[in-house]
Amino acid sequence: MKTTIEVPDGLLREAKVTAAKRGIPLRRLIEEAISEKLERDLPTVGQGRGWPGPPSGVPSAEIWRIQRLIDDEFERIEPEDE
Repeated sequence: MKTTIEVPDGLLREAKVTAAKRGIPLRRLIEEAISEKLERDLPTVGQGRGWPGPPSGVPSAEIWRIQRLIDDEFERIEPEDE
């Protein structure tokens, strides 16, 4: 899904530099940042709300690796503008 947001100039410049240093598209950096923030802030399962968490015992690095593979496949099917 595409959307438009306003980001302060300095923050956007810093994000672009960080994405370039990591060798990833700015879009990917923003997706990761939002996902990490939501993961930290959403209540855990059992508190009556929020998204279910990952399967127990699965390292978060492996979950991110799998998510990147899924994202890459969807990008091939439905490319987005960078």
